[in-house]
Amino acid sequence: MNNAILYLSFPILFMLHELEELAYMPSWYQKKLVHFQKIPQKLKQYLKTPPRAFALIVLEEYLLILIVGAICYFNNSSVFFIALIIAYNLHIIGHVLQALYLKTYVPGLCFGILSFVGLTYLLVQFTPPASGDLLIIFVPLCLILLMLNLFIMHKWLK
Repeated sequence: MNNAILYLSFPILFMLHELEELAYMPSWYQKKLVHFQKIPQKLKQYLKTPPRAFALIVLEEYLLILIVGAICYFNNSSVFFIALIIAYNLHIIGHVLQALYLKTYVPGLCFGILSFVGLTYLLVQFTPPASGDLLIIFVPLCLILLMLNLFIMHKWLK
């Protein structure tokens, strides 16, 4: 099995997770989140993103994943793509922590956990042993870039 499976699996698993969020976020927000007093108002506003805007943000993120994946694959340089997957997995841990904190299902949790397990397995199989030093730099960089991108997209589409 070559590492092409890693480059194909991540976009597919990412999109399944996002589709779960798209399908359940609006009704979940109306039924559950509005009743939670412990959630800061700013976060509630962020989660209240209209479905169309959320779908466009997901599309933009998906295209970025495909572009970064293609660049990394064709340049035979997987470390940044692996860092992107690790940043995504940290995002999924965030969903698990949200579910534990709220004591309820949160949109994206089911496919998030499945993608976390699958991608972690693939990372163990395909991460080059000598990439640790670069991952220490690239994972925080990916997290910062992803948060900045989300912030910009949310501001732009509101």
